[in-house]
Amino acid sequence: MLKVAAIGAGAALLLAGCAAGPGAAPAPAAAPPAPAPIVAAPEPTPPAPPQVRAWEDQPLTPGDWRYAAGPPAAAGYGEGPVRFSIRCDPGRGQVLLARPGAVGMLTIRTSFGSRDLALPPQGELVLPASDPFLDDMVFSRGRVAVEAPGQPPLILPTWPEPARVIEECRP
Repeated sequence: MLKVAAIGAGAALLLAGCAAGPGAAPAPAAAPPAPAPIVAAPEPTPPAPPQVRAWEDQPLTPGDWRYAAGPPAAAGYGEGPVRFSIRCDPGRGQVLLARPGAVGMLTIRTSFGSRDLALPPQGELVLPASDPFLDDMVFSRGRVAVEAPGQPPLILPTWPEPARVIEECRP
């Protein structure tokens, strides 16, 4: 009987070692996760303003240069009616530039720069044949822009016809 009592006392000791002491508190439960912060939905991005292409990137105005042997030599650009012309006045050594329907100012842009020219009442710009701006027009990188108020810009190719007119006007 002693053995049974010893075994019972040992088992009681074992059980007492596993139980928490009288002052021990149970382990705290995990805290609930913090709520996610409320974030306003981002405002939609406004549409980008329309891209304005540089004149160098605009398509060429439909048409072709046509050369007319002189005297006087002339070249006109268009798809029917001439939209821009270059004409030589050999007696005065002048080159005349015209854009039918244009009034006021004419802006000519080349890859070397631009020039604003006041149109006289007769509608033709007069430049000395030796004016270096004419060379800028001829040697511009593939195109020249001719702009007039109230009219769409003309984007003209730099073909040989205008160069020939200018060269024929030079002494």
